Amino acid sequence: MAEMKAQTERMQKEMNGMNKRLSRVDDLESRTTSMQNEMDGMKIRLTDMDELELKFQQQVDKCQLLEARCGSLERTVEILVKEHTWEYSAPTIPTSHWIDRGFDEAYIEDAVVGFLAGIKETTCKLRNGNWIEDIALCGVVRDAEDTMMLHEDVVLPHWEEFTAALQLYQDSDVPNDTPHRFSISNMQLPSSV
Repeated sequence: MAEMKAQTERMQKEMNGMNKRLSRVDDLESRTTSMQNEMDGMKIRLTDMDELELKFQQQVDKCQLLEARCGSLERTVEILVKEHTWEYSAPTIPTSHWIDRGFDEAYIEDAVVGFLAGIKETTCKLRNGNWIEDIALCGVVRDAEDTMMLHEDVVLPHWEEFTAALQLYQDSDVPNDTPHRFSISNMQLPSSV
């Protein structure tokens, strides 16, 4: 009997130890569930943050686009204020300028005179709001298609008039949504143009 009592006490101690261990397991399981819930909440917050970051980047892109448009509008306003009564003001370049620079008659007639007349006509049409499907500026010398019009600083005022007109041009009367075609060929251009 004493032996049985001792064995019962041992079993009771083992059961108490197992109950303590089970209690710890239950506590660990409860803490694991709590941590899992916290992690799930953090994942949701991270997803929300990713969405906010995407929206933020879209707003940054939109702001950059608006800043570019504002810059363009500021340049337009500057041009309009400066030239509220516009006339083509680029000076005529005398033929003697080109002769003194060593150019022959074919170059002067085709490349220079033809180009200057073309850029002036195109500029005036743009300034008057006329729709132009093909804007083509070309400096070709007759019978020498591989010869290009060389850059001369004296032509810069003509480029300035043209670029200002292009900046101000509005596509209000575009027939059938026809796109513009724009080309510059056989011409040496500095980066300032």
